[in-house]
Amino acid sequence: MTYPASSARDAFYQYSTATVERADHIRWQDINLSWTMKENKKRNQLIKKWQVYTYISNLGIIWRANKAGLDPDFGNELPPQLAFSIGTKITL
Repeated sequence: MTYPASSARDAFYQYSTATVERADHIRWQDINLSWTMKENKKRNQLIKKWQVYTYISNLGIIWRANKAGLDPDFGNELPPQLAFSIGTKITL
């Protein structure tokens, strides 16, 4: 006995837990590092404070629970690009 193919089977499984992947993840989203060197009377009287800083955005996922390698925030889309900046600030 053969059973006819049901046209509603796709709609039945569309929201089923059988098609859902785990979305637990740990991500490096924003990193901001800075180093400040204050005035040293022995070295130079001209510079009172000097700061060097860097900022990194969208570094990526550190750990994900799903085995498919999916990014839970972006699904099938491309994730945002890695962006970074460096700079310095000198106070005279």
